[in-house]
Amino acid sequence: MADLTVHSEVLDDLKRTFSHITQQMDAARKALSNADGTVVGAPSLIDAVHDYANDWKYGIGQIGQHTHSTVETIDQIGKTFDDADIKLANSLHKATK
Repeated sequence: MADLTVHSEVLDDLKRTFSHITQQMDAARKALSNADGTVVGAPSLIDAVHDYANDWKYGIGQIGQHTHSTVETIDQIGKTFDDADIKLANSLHKATK
């Protein structure tokens, strides 16, 4: 049977990475919210630019939500392993008494 090891540095690094991605996605979504299609001139092009920006804003928002959920999951994984480690240490301490 293999031992399962979780290094907090790995979880912390993953959390930083996904938090950074979430922030980047939020910034991109906000930038797309400010897309001004009127600079292209023709009404059909204006509508196309706005449709394009809205589609990408939605997709980027979805990616941001998923990366945020990933950060929450990483937090839960860390907490679960910390709790298991404490329970194991307590049970070992009791067993040695």
